[in-house]
Amino acid sequence: MKKYARIGFVVTLSTLMTATLAFAGGAPLRSLRKAMGPAGYWGINVVMVAMLFLVGAPVLAGSYLAIFASVGLFAELEDMGFSIPVAGLGALGLISIVAASSFAFWIGSNPGTWLSQILAVTQPLYDQVLQFKPDLEITHEGLLLQLPGAFVLMLMVAIYFSLLGERLFSRWLEVDRFHSKALNLFKVPDELIWVLLGSMLAAFYQHDLKPITYIGSNVLMITIGIYFFQGLAVTAHFFNRIKLGLIWRALAFAILASQLVVLVAMVGVADMWLEFREGKKQNPIEQRS
Repeated sequence: MKKYARIGFVVTLSTLMTATLAFAGGAPLRSLRKAMGPAGYWGINVVMVAMLFLVGAPVLAGSYLAIFASVGLFAELEDMGFSIPVAGLGALGLISIVAASSFAFWIGSNPGTWLSQILAVTQPLYDQVLQFKPDLEITHEGLLLQLPGAFVLMLMVAIYFSLLGERLFSRWLEVDRFHSKALNLFKVPDELIWVLLGSMLAAFYQHDLKPITYIGSNVLMITIGIYFFQGLAVTAHFFNRIKLGLIWRALAFAILASQLVVLVAMVGVADMWLEFREGKKQNPIEQRS
């Protein structure tokens, strides 16, 4: 009985975290899947999504659906033996295909009103962006064209948060942790640099092909996010080497994630050539940082 009460609390907490800061909702979900098994995990989360739709919260329901499905697919692929980068890429790819197909179907079902509906739903988001950065030169429609990249980036961060939160929530739910590689060993394929360079060219080169510019901007956003995680892995490896305390480590990561995203991503890119983590013995204890 105690276990089921905790599971119910974790599902509710994940929903509230999604409502507050979307990607944070992923933090408890990896451990939840371990506690309930695949069938139980998918079942209870589908019920939660249905309840959110019934109470009139379709945006929250859609966000939670995308997040729990991404974490669930990631865990399924990792169970099959795939590495963190491959499992993450597979999960994000499948969710993106389903989301794009669903969106196309919805547009076809609302041919005359779909744009006005989207503008109405996203107006509060646009207002918040302008309040945060009043000098930002972007129209509401321009912001909408960046949403695909932002959507994928949100799911990437949710999966990352599920890895970070695994230690805490696995202990609380009294389940074993997954046996994935330490996050400070995360490394993307070297070939991704060509995607980064191509997206930069498409986004910033002066031409009249606006669709190419928007596609390049979205791909660039996603690619920078991937290299940001590699930069965080390099940083975590360095913190392990100097045995930095937990509080100072949390403070440093908060500053890096909120103020120095591009710099950390540049560290991730430089790691391809400089190999900051090579040549030193890795701490055998998994570090979920």
